[in-house]
Amino acid sequence: LHLLAFAFPAPFDNQMRVLTEVGSMIRAAENAANPQVLQLDATEPARPKIPGRFSAPMKFTTFDTGYNQTGNGFFAQDKDQQAMRVETMRPSVGLGDLLINATDLVVQNKSYVMTGGEHPICRVLPFFGQQRFTDFFSWASNPQLSAYRGQRLVAGRPCTIWALRLKGSHISLCSEGNNPVELNVTLPRNNSGG
Repeated sequence: LHLLAFAFPAPFDNQMRVLTEVGSMIRAAENAANPQVLQLDATEPARPKIPGRFSAPMKFTTFDTGYNQTGNGFFAQDKDQQAMRVETMRPSVGLGDLLINATDLVVQNKSYVMTGGEHPICRVLPFFGQQRFTDFFSWASNPQLSAYRGQRLVAGRPCTIWALRLKGSHISLCSEGNNPVELNVTLPRNNSGG
């Protein structure tokens, strides 16, 4: 899975802010969906049905700390348990090859920002504000919520692009059948807390 989360500079907890904003946008699209039947193009491919329980190593690209960061991480969600985990290993500015583990956990209506292990410098901090689990992929299977946007290659893998139908949102999923290949989230400055 390649996760692209473009956001502008904000406090250290911005990774959780991005997750929260994506969830809010998906819920807004669900609430705004028009129940009328849409006229679908007959050549449109089948919509993806991403499993409710899904995990994958990921590559990420983000600007959420104020500068371009790319790296490796891990994404997992379990729709039945209403749980999501996003872990990124980020380079440290000015500290050479030192990587920082930024892990966010959402369990039902609670969210946590974790900064490492059991050492005194490491903490598990509750994330304040309105929080709740949102399935990041189910919207793509619903024609009321997603629009077909063509095909592309991501890291050499062909995939089909689906965009969230919500004015002002820039969320898309590129899937190979029922397997997510890339989730692209672009948030403007006023949505990222920056």
